[in-house]
Amino acid sequence: MSRVISTDKPGSTRNQHRRTVAEALRRLSQKSHLDQEAKDLAALIVFALHGIANTVDQTAEAWDKRDYYMKAERFREQWRWLEPLTDELSSVIYESRWEQLPAVLARLMPHFADVTIKQMTRPPSLWEGAYQRFMKAEEALRAMGPSWRRGAFRAIQRLLERGGRGGRGTARNPRLNRSNIHLVEALGRALGRADGPYSGSSGPTGIITSPLMTLG
Repeated sequence: MSRVISTDKPGSTRNQHRRTVAEALRRLSQKSHLDQEAKDLAALIVFALHGIANTVDQTAEAWDKRDYYMKAERFREQWRWLEPLTDELSSVIYESRWEQLPAVLARLMPHFADVTIKQMTRPPSLWEGAYQRFMKAEEALRAMGPSWRRGAFRAIQRLLERGGRGGRGTARNPRLNRSNIHLVEALGRALGRADGPYSGSSGPTGIITSPLMTLG
């Protein structure tokens, strides 16, 4: 009989982030114009997408350690869309190319269509100020250079989980050396905790339609 590998913790966190993205997409689809809340919701989606990517890494690495390489690679392949769409949405927000936002959100929607939303469970406090936190974070990431951008949010999340201290993270992640660890810690303080409390289960139907097409 084959061994059972539990990935419940990353899977549960991933579902929470997916629920957050689904609700944010639903709220954005109901917007008739670009306002501060729309910017905050778009930034929240970026943070949640990075959270999803972190759990994908955790799950795949757990299978790698147990020599289930093919299963790990198939799982990574299922999420191959995540990184390019996250990067594209980040650029749209950071460069204020808001006219391109509806198209990017429309491409995200199919990946969250299985989340059924009966009622909204995420409070406004979850996304309030997210745009400003995102802009500070993205500015710091870009200052670090292109080689940093891929893994920086994951490193920051680990720092936040340890209270913002470098600690063992400098050994686990070779990018976190003593000359740049203070940048990551400062970035972590700027971000705060982007995930926040979660509740509820299922998520969205709905489509990005005409209301968002007027954003600009």
